[in-house]
Amino acid sequence: MSIFFPQLSIPAVAATSGYWTNYAESVDYTEDNTYTITSAEQLAWVASQVLDGNSFSGCTIKLGADIDLSGHYWVPIGKTVTYYFAGTFDGQNHVISNMTISLPYSSINSGGFFGCVKGGIVQNLHLYNTAVSWSSNETPSSVFAGSLVGIFAGGSLINCSVNKATVSCAYKYSSSSSASLKVGGLVGTSTISTGTMLNCCALNTTCSLTAAASIYLAAIGGLVGYGYGNMQNSFAIATLSASANTFFMGGFIGAAEPLSVFDNCYSSSALSGIATTTLCAGGFIGYNRTTTVTNCFWNSACGASTGYNGSVPSNLVSLTTEQMSNSSTFTNGSNMDMYLYQHLNTEASSITDASTWSCNSKLLSYKPILDNQYFVVSYDGNNNTGGTEPSSQYIFYGITTNTVSSNSGSLTNTGYVFSGWNTAADGTGTAYSIGDAISGSQGNLTLYAQWESESPTYSITYYGNGNTSGYTYIKAYYSDGNAATIFDGTQDLSNIGYTFNGWNTTSDGSGTSYDSGDTIDLSSDLTLYAQWSES
Repeated sequence: MSIFFPQLSIPAVAATSGYWTNYAESVDYTEDNTYTITSAEQLAWVASQVLDGNSFSGCTIKLGADIDLSGHYWVPIGKTVTYYFAGTFDGQNHVISNMTISLPYSSINSGGFFGCVKGGIVQNLHLYNTAVSWSSNETPSSVFAGSLVGIFAGGSLINCSVNKATVSCAYKYSSSSSASLKVGGLVGTSTISTGTMLNCCALNTTCSLTAAASIYLAAIGGLVGYGYGNMQNSFAIATLSASANTFFMGGFIGAAEPLSVFDNCYSSSALSGIATTTLCAGGFIGYNRTTTVTNCFWNSACGASTGYNGSVPSNLVSLTTEQMSNSSTFTNGSNMDMYLYQHLNTEASSITDASTWSCNSKLLSYKPILDNQYFVVSYDGNNNTGGTEPSSQYIFYGITTNTVSSNSGSLTNTGYVFSGWNTAADGTGTAYSIGDAISGSQGNLTLYAQWESESPTYSITYYGNGNTSGYTYIKAYYSDGNAATIFDGTQDLSNIGYTFNGWNTTSDGSGTSYDSGDTIDLSSDLTLYAQWSES
C-alpha cells in the first residue's frame, strides 16, 4: 500500500447529390472580421456569400477543422472577375477532402474550390481526393478549371497543395468557336503578372482536356493551365492528356505569358496525346513567351522542356527519371555529371518565406519535396526497457487515411503494460489510440508510449467531511489482489462537538457504510466520507 497526501485503403470520392449551398449555415465573425469555419455547411455559406457579391475583402476566414465535402456537389467560391474572393483564407494546414464539382452549373464555368480569387490570399490549405469536371455540348466563352482555383486574378497562393485529384474539361461542341479552355492541376488560369504562388504543389493529379472542334485557345498544365505570375518553390507531379485540338501542354504550366517568373520549381509530369504538330508540348512549359526561369528542372522522360517558341532557358535543366530518384542529384554539389542543382535550399534562401526542400526515400522516391507539404510523426519509447519504437511516419498534408502506429517494435517496460500513445511523456497531453486518424493540422508530432502497471492499482480516498482538525482528505493505494483495511478515523480526525461514527460512500450517510478496520477487496477506486454524530 502507498499513501498520497495532496498538496488520430484510400477513399473514393463519394456519390453526390444536390449542392452544398442548399445546406449553408451562417457564421458569426469576431471584432477583427475573422470567421472560423468548422463544417461543410459553414464553408458552403462562404461560397453562397461570394456568389451574392460579398468578396470578403478585409476579412479573414480560418479553417478550424478538417472538412469532408462528400455527399453533395461543391459550388465554387466565386465564378468570375465580377464575383470573386478578395479576403484572406487560412486553412491552418487543415484538409478539405472528397470535393466534387460538376460544371457548368448556374452559368458557372470557373471550376475549383475557388472559382475566382482576385487580390486575395489563400494559404496553408490542402485538398485531397477531389474531382473537378466541365462537360458541355454548348459553346461557352471560356472555361477555367483547377483543383484549388479556376481563375487566379492576382494575390497570393502560399503553402497550398492538392493530392489525388482529377481535373477534366470536355468541349463537345462540333463547330469551331472562339472559346478558351484552360486546365491546371492546381490553377486553371492566372490572369495577372503580379500574382504569386509560393510553396505550392500538385501531386498524383490527373488532368485532361478534349475538344471536338478547333477553338481559340486550349491549354493544360500540371500546376497551372495558362497565364502569368511569379511562381516560386513549387512543383507538379501530374498525368496530362489532351486531344488534337489542344494548343499547349506543359508538365508545369501549359502556356506562360511574358513577364512570368519561375524560380526553384520543377515538373515530373507525364504527357500523353501529343502526337500532332498542332500541339506545343513541353516537360516544363508548353508555350514559352519571354519568361524568366531560375533554378528549375523537369523530367526528360516527358520530352523537351518547352514547346513552340521555346529555346531552353539556361536555368531550366533536364533530369532523367533515375537522376530524379537519387538524392545526391540534389544534395551533392561535387557531382557535376548529374545536374547538381546547386542545392535547392541555397536558392530557396533568397525567396521570401520559402519552405525548406528535402529528399527522403519515404516521400516521392527522393524527388525534392517542400517541408511545408508533409509532416512527421515520431515515436518515443518513454523509458522502455526493451523493444524498439515504430518507424517515423512521413505523411503528406491532405492524406486523411494515415493512422497512429501499433506497438510494432514490441516495446516493453518491466513491470508495466503498453497502453497507447500521448503527446506528453507524463500522459497529460492529447491521447492517441492505435489506429486513430492523423490529419497533420498539428504539424510535426512526437508520440510517447504510455505505460500502466501490470498489476492494476486502486485507491481509497478518505474525506474529513466537515472535520475541524486533521487532513481534508487522504488517498491510499492498493495493488490488485491485496486486501484493503479501512482507516481508523479516530486517530487522525476530530470535529468539535461531534464523535466519529465510521465511513460512508456519500457525505450524507445515505450510501454504503464501512467501519474502521473493515477489510475489503477492491475492484475499482472507492471514495469514503467521515460520518459524525453529535457528542
